[in-house]
Amino acid sequence: MPRSLSPVAISVTSDVERLCSLPETAILSSVNFRQISSFCAATAPRLPPRFNSTDTDLTAIDGEEMTLPCPSFGVPEPRSVWYRDGRRRVYPGPTVHLGGDGALTLTPARLHDAGSFTCVAISEAGTAQLNVTLTVYVPPSIREEPDPVVALRGRPARLSCEATGIPAPTVLWFKADPRGRKVLVGIGSFLDFPDGVTSEHQGCYVCVAENEAGSQERSVVLDVIG
Repeated sequence: MPRSLSPVAISVTSDVERLCSLPETAILSSVNFRQISSFCAATAPRLPPRFNSTDTDLTAIDGEEMTLPCPSFGVPEPRSVWYRDGRRRVYPGPTVHLGGDGALTLTPARLHDAGSFTCVAISEAGTAQLNVTLTVYVPPSIREEPDPVVALRGRPARLSCEATGIPAPTVLWFKADPRGRKVLVGIGSFLDFPDGVTSEHQGCYVCVAENEAGSQERSVVLDVIG
């Protein structure tokens, strides 16, 4: 059992570094335990919470995991609390995880998660906050499988490929040339032949919808008759 330290051996006026670096068992066994604990707590170095990054904008993909970091530091070590839109506290749940490092992980992120988040670092030395604006992108989705288009020779025709997504996707049209190479033949949701179609226009076209979150493609067949 550790030897008790007498009031003479330990005094609250002793050297701070020597006093507060004593083994915990020695302090607990001292008759001056309360005085020593209070003294060390009052004289311990303190550093208010800080972040090693600034307010930031992050982008997530709908349906994929996303982590919002909260890289705080301070003495004593701060704990992190997250808020949504500046007022609603974020609690752990089936798709929300709070890490020991203060990070907030969404598994997965969804479109409704887009918005502002605030991480508040809290300790006895003070508080600090980090604002994170989360944008959620949605990959392109072509609304329906395009049907084959049958057009009369010499008459105008239109191929359709409407897609949704966030941000709004760009739609590109391709057609294979005689050597089998894909050639860009149009841009936009519709590929128009206002001057009428010929046998050269017949064939399989590929529409590709793409944005920052991904891409999707569909084939559209144009049959020219007459």
